[in-house]
Amino acid sequence: MAAAVGVGTAFVGNVGAGSTRDYSAIGPIVDQVSRLAGHARPGEILALPEVRASLSDRMAGAIPRTIEGAERAEPIHAWSIRISGEVVAEIAHRDLATILFLDLVGSTDINARIGDAAWRDLLVRHYAELRRLLHVHDGTEIDTAGDGLLATFRAPAEAIAFGRAAIAADDHIGLGVRVGLHTGEVEHDRGAIRGIAVVIAARIAALAGAGQILVSSTVRELAAGSTFVFVAHGSHVLKGVPDAREVYEVEATPAR
Repeated sequence: MAAAVGVGTAFVGNVGAGSTRDYSAIGPIVDQVSRLAGHARPGEILALPEVRASLSDRMAGAIPRTIEGAERAEPIHAWSIRISGEVVAEIAHRDLATILFLDLVGSTDINARIGDAAWRDLLVRHYAELRRLLHVHDGTEIDTAGDGLLATFRAPAEAIAFGRAAIAADDHIGLGVRVGLHTGEVEHDRGAIRGIAVVIAARIAALAGAGQILVSSTVRELAAGSTFVFVAHGSHVLKGVPDAREVYEVEATPAR
């Protein structure tokens, strides 16, 4: 067992309209606690500083732990508590997967322009459609942080097809997204994925612009028998990744 705890203000209630209406909690504190939960180890509770401050007499044995942020995300400072008397087995395995990072482009400007309420409704529509497309293309949702998506796919071709369909769907509701893909070995641990392959996919996504799908040479080679056309996007040194990597753009064509 692992858990995360935080205190903050969030919007809780029904959001959206029609078939996309859902009861949910939205806000920075929700994103922070979700990120913490993904990094909590078996037998560990991660608590935000506000929680420790209010329960200092009960958390004397807590030790500080910093969760480093992914691309553009700030690190989270937390306090770690081990669950006394509980023996929890590490459950982790490694396998080969195609990793997809999808980010909204210019989301802060859109939020400021349309207001918080309309932005929440837009995000509900955004994620409802992404989850529908994940089902269509045999993808697995790993994490949603802020307005992004981390997912894995069994086949690179399905990941590319999902990326195209997601770009088209978001364009229809006035959102721009960028997509980065890499295929490699990942470690699965209680719903999270880790490893250098995840870092490579994130760095490639950061190179993309709105409406672009960028992929590693590994994805290009594995999808060579598909109908997709790849255009060289140059050799790039990716932060935290040894050696330069060749990156390719998937030529834009209508989503299937």
